[in-house]
Amino acid sequence: MTYLHNKDIIHNDIKPANITYSPLHGPVLIDFGLATSANEIMMTGGTPWYVPPDLSVEQQRVAPGEVWALGVTMLYVLEKIRLPEKTTKSWLIREVNQGSDAKEQMMKWLNIVARNRKMLNCNDFVEGLVSQMLQPKRKQRIRFAQIDVAFEMPQRQLLQDTS
Repeated sequence: MTYLHNKDIIHNDIKPANITYSPLHGPVLIDFGLATSANEIMMTGGTPWYVPPDLSVEQQRVAPGEVWALGVTMLYVLEKIRLPEKTTKSWLIREVNQGSDAKEQMMKWLNIVARNRKMLNCNDFVEGLVSQMLQPKRKQRIRFAQIDVAFEMPQRQLLQDTS
């Protein structure tokens, strides 16, 4: 993800269905059909449950929103939530700022995410990172580069401990 963002590419649809696993490379992001340049304004595409709360105010997709989407994905991976597409009513992203039921449905979902975020164990390495990914305030949300650094540190420590 850091590589994509350094190239000013926003995926716009990070979710479990768009991540596969390669034994050689680890997690691999697929389906770039909604990807845009960081300079393009993208508001309506994507999957509602993975859209960050800041979209309802800023009306533009930016890199911290990708971090949010990965955080929601990780809630599922960690079995903290069930797959939202299967359990929660959908809404149209384009209608969130039009005073419709979409905003109400989005707020209900964001409350579910907030409740699950509070139940994460921040002393656990992965759950602590997921909590930072799900920071509601965009400017306080962890960045992909910081996540990369966090994952490199324990690996370096593990290598030192085994030598």
